Amino acid sequence: MTRPLPRAACLDPSFKYTHSSETDIRKTFKRLERQMKKQARAADDVASEQAPEVPQCPTHS
Repeated sequence: MTRPLPRAACLDPSFKYTHSSETDIRKTFKRLERQMKKQARAADDVASEQAPEVPQCPTHS
C-alpha cells in the first residue's frame, strides 16, 4: 500500500522553509503533543455529547 504525499509540499506558496539551526526540536514536539491532546479532548467531548444517556437503575434499600 502506498502512502499519499503530504499536502504541504515545498512548491506550495504557503510553505516556509526554516533552517535547522533556527528550530528547537523539543519545542516542536511539545507543540505537537499539545495539539494532539487538544484534538483527543475535542473528540472525547463530541463522543460524550453523541452518546445516548443511560437511565439509572433504581436501588433497593
